Formats: sequence, C-alpha cells, structure tokens
Amino acid sequence: MTSFLFFFGLGEGSFWDFKSASMEMYFFWIPILYLIFIPALSMHLWSEEERSGTLEILFSLPLKDIELAFGKFLAAWSFLGFVLSFTFLIPATIFYLGDLDLGTTFVGYLGIFLLGGANLALGSFVSSLTKDQISSYLLGLIFCLFFFYWGINHFSNF
Repeated sequence: MTSFLFFFGLGEGSFWDFKSASMEMYFFWIPILYLIFIPALSMHLWSEEERSGTLEILFSLPLKDIELAFGKFLAAWSFLGFVLSFTFLIPATIFYLGDLDLGTTFVGYLGIFLLGGANLALGSFVSSLTKDQISSYLLGLIFCLFFFYWGINHFSNF
C-alpha cells in the first residue's frame, strides 16, 4: 500500500511529478498511515489478555510487570520493524533509477521506526486501560491523532 502511494501518489505530488530521486512523499504518507495501522496493531496487546482471562496466568509467571510490558512492546515493535523491512525495495528501486541520498533515507527510516515505537507505546497504554479491542482501537486512534495534530502544529510554527 505504501509503495503504491509513494510511486503513484494521490493526485499531484507523486514520485513521478518531482522528477528527482527523493523519498519525501513516502515519508510524508507513513505517519498518516501509522494513525490507522498502529492502533490496530496495539489494540490486542493487553485488552485481549484481559478479555480472554489469560491476564491472571500471565501475571502468575515469574516475571516482573515491567518485563511483561517491555516484552509485549518490544514484540510489537519488532513486528513493525519486520513489516517496515519489506519497504526497503522502494529506496533500492529509487537508488537504481537515480541518485538517492542514502543519509536522509536512513534517517527517515530511523524516524518512522521511532515514530512507530512511540505510537505503539501510546497504543499499548490505551490497550491496558480498556477491556474491549474496539474501544482500545478507537481510543488509540484518537490519542495518536491528537499527538499527530499537536506535532504538526508545533513543527509548522517552528
């Protein structure tokens, strides 16, 4: 989906309109896609455990609460990194077609990976507060949207 949005875009401003080897539009669309997909990824981290009754079994294991929280978070973040690794074909294609700046591409990928981690942490927190996955998704979406909007306003005034 991100490959399609990147190469063909929505209206003007697609990869082919810039006529330069840049991943600017890709890094523009990823945070917006994260608003939809990250709450869906994090909605089941804790609320599913509570709904199915396995939370008591999980807490009876000889692990500290912080270890459980970090374990679930790191598992979801690793999955996000795994999914993100499939998009490495995009910069490889651009590098083949033109002169791609590898430094900005690396920092862009690092930024979207860290942004995904921040959204996952927020979604995991929301998931721990709710018992239902749908309410966890909706609250996570609202919280992520709030911080996205706050960040856009903060950096546009910079």
